[in-house]
Amino acid sequence: MTGTLRQYAALMAAQIGTTELPPGSNRQKYGAAAGQNGVAWCAWTQWWVGDQVGVAIPRTGYTPAMAAAFKAQGRWSTKPQPGALVFYNFPGDKLNRIQHVGWVEKVLPDGRIQTIEGNTSAAGSQDNGGAVLRKVRNPRASGVVGYGLPEYAPDRYLLRGYLQQGSKGRPVEALQRVLRDQFGATGLVVDGDFGPATRTAVRTLQAAHHLEVDGVVGRQVAGVIRWDWSSK
Repeated sequence: MTGTLRQYAALMAAQIGTTELPPGSNRQKYGAAAGQNGVAWCAWTQWWVGDQVGVAIPRTGYTPAMAAAFKAQGRWSTKPQPGALVFYNFPGDKLNRIQHVGWVEKVLPDGRIQTIEGNTSAAGSQDNGGAVLRKVRNPRASGVVGYGLPEYAPDRYLLRGYLQQGSKGRPVEALQRVLRDQFGATGLVVDGDFGPATRTAVRTLQAAHHLEVDGVVGRQVAGVIRWDWSSK
């Protein structure tokens, strides 16, 4: 794999506002690229983005099959994290199975998830709405079944060393930004100086993910955050 989370995130965000043409046809570029134009396309949106940047997303437009592929790879979780694919079985309809997939952009401090999803709508059908949109959803109320974890390219900076108290520079700024914006350290100052506040935020993240709580950012923390530090 060659694609980083940063690359996936940038291309995913660039899709916001894309719609099927003509409306109601399910015809769009994602399914067309897969040879499956004119069918439900939330899964094909994620596959297309992954294919463009070099991140392996199971090649299927059927969301239960995509979820099953992640499970078979051992890349399935019940906890949200940035960069995961989120699978829904929306309550209150007659379709009692996984029926929709989106991409987790952020986990908000209150537990809601900010996502980017294909073939959804602002107020109409959530799994056949005809547009790529950014959404904010309550996992429990939205019928989240679980999360598939794509394998992003390894972090180049963290393959060379570690970040710990006393580290400085752009990689620390990237760490602080992710801790603040995606992992709930809302008061953390992004200044590129790994001080006590940054160490506390790292320890909180480690404890929440059942890692060794040492305040040092190494391979384990990199695996949780899944971020291309060296390019920030």
